[in-house]
Amino acid sequence: MKYNDAEELLASLHRWQVYLFHGKVMTPQPHYQVILNDDFNETWEMIYISVATSKVEERENYIKFRNLSKETLVIIEQWEVAFFPKRCCFNCNDVKTCNIYQLYWEYLDNRFTYVWELSKDIIEKILNWIKESLLVSDYDKNAIWLSN
Repeated sequence: MKYNDAEELLASLHRWQVYLFHGKVMTPQPHYQVILNDDFNETWEMIYISVATSKVEERENYIKFRNLSKETLVIIEQWEVAFFPKRCCFNCNDVKTCNIYQLYWEYLDNRFTYVWELSKDIIEKILNWIKESLLVSDYDKNAIWLSN
């Protein structure tokens, strides 16, 4: 689908959708990222995103070093989600944001692609552990939970 402006793109985005971002938006390397919020009017057109990484061991070490709850790392085995090419995880202590206009420019540069949706079980795990995280601000937690 072709989007003529940022508002059309925003209207197409929904919680649980996974996109493959090819650069700039959140990280310089390609990463799968899931949208966490759904009511973008409540979040002032900010899109809350959790980034998947295949560097599970590095994230486990980070969690251990920071003395954080190990459950805040939601690990997804390759067989659980067919479109992930390998085992990966979502660090629920690190939520990213971008605004719709930034995302629209990335769309115009062909820097992200819709992949699929995560199951309700997986997204609920991610959302619940974000809520429990000591590192995600109350402001961000409230914005995510307002739209859920």
